[in-house]
Amino acid sequence: MQSIYKLNTKELTSAFILSLKNAYPDRNIEITVREYGETDISDETEYLLKDTALCKSVENAKRGSSLVTFETLDDAIHYATTPAT
Repeated sequence: MQSIYKLNTKELTSAFILSLKNAYPDRNIEITVREYGETDISDETEYLLKDTALCKSVENAKRGSSLVTFETLDDAIHYATTPAT
């Protein structure tokens, strides 16, 4: 299980620690602390932005080029499961 707590340091009380202990009874846990704000970009977003193929696909989609469309879900599944030639 994974939980993310976003709070101000003023909220770090013994009650908060007790809630962690209750959420993860007798378990080994890892606590990572970092500052966050409204302009933070998540690690996942940074990873995706580094994927040049994905970025190219997004640009193609914006232009409406190189898109594949399907009439039915079965057609999409068949396309996705058929090896490329």
